[in-house]
Amino acid sequence: FVPSGGVIGVLSAAAILGAIVVAFSGGPKSGVAILIASLVIVPTLIAFMIRVWPETPLGRMILIRLPEDQDEVGPDSDYRRELKGFFGRFGRVRSPMRPSGLIEIDGRTYDATSPGLSLEVGEPIEVASLSMNRLVVRPCELAPDPATRSPAAVPVASDDPLSQPIEQFGIEPLDDPLA
Repeated sequence: FVPSGGVIGVLSAAAILGAIVVAFSGGPKSGVAILIASLVIVPTLIAFMIRVWPETPLGRMILIRLPEDQDEVGPDSDYRRELKGFFGRFGRVRSPMRPSGLIEIDGRTYDATSPGLSLEVGEPIEVASLSMNRLVVRPCELAPDPATRSPAAVPVASDDPLSQPIEQFGIEPLDDPLA
């Protein structure tokens, strides 16, 4: 492979045209024969190279092969390896999934999506697949795993501001600024 910016292709086309012109100078029969040969051989050779060359040893070294599996493309992090271990596991929805939200498996919260389904808090789910570092879940009848708990039974840290009532923040009522 020579990175020529198309110069080699232009020179090749000029050489073929030159061969046709020289052949016609030798007589019309030889000119027509070279013209027909060029019109048949060049497209056939291009089609052959497009189909066969990627399968040759040199073609395999130069050309990039498309990955057979989507998992070969993504980053292979510890978090992704951990998520791969959740296939077939059961849990519960922790926040409304429309279609993405939070789920809980074994007391830990994970980001997940459902394939176009809206799931409500507390519904049992099963992990179906992994897509873009997010678990893809589907609803199931009930979670047979006794380690999964409903979101109401999950202990919430006392310093979590989202779990505390608004009165605890000491926010004073807003007075009418125009009065």
